[in-house]
Amino acid sequence: MYLDEYKRWLAADLEDADLKPELSKIEGNDEEIKDRFAVALKFGTAGLRGVLGAGTNRMNIYVVRQATQGLANWVKTQGGSQTASASGRAMSLPRPPPVFWPPTASRCASMMP
Repeated sequence: MYLDEYKRWLAADLEDADLKPELSKIEGNDEEIKDRFAVALKFGTAGLRGVLGAGTNRMNIYVVRQATQGLANWVKTQGGSQTASASGRAMSLPRPPPVFWPPTASRCASMMP
């Protein structure tokens, strides 16, 4: 299953150009592919943290978008009356590179009523 996910990422037209060479570099390395794609990066009590790189078990714009979508969906279930603060405990992420913010902000904003 993780190999299918790896192949999907490898074949995709990725927005982050740095990920494609990284994916090509690990081609044929089952251990490395498994480490990156066998599980999803978990959101824990310390927030969403992980090694920067390609894969579902790495920190990248796609994983951040997925977490943002989850937060936006939850806010909508609360009638949009709840607020999420970047300085709050639930969102205590180290400041990611600027490439994360514009896509994440626009995705979150599009989910708000």
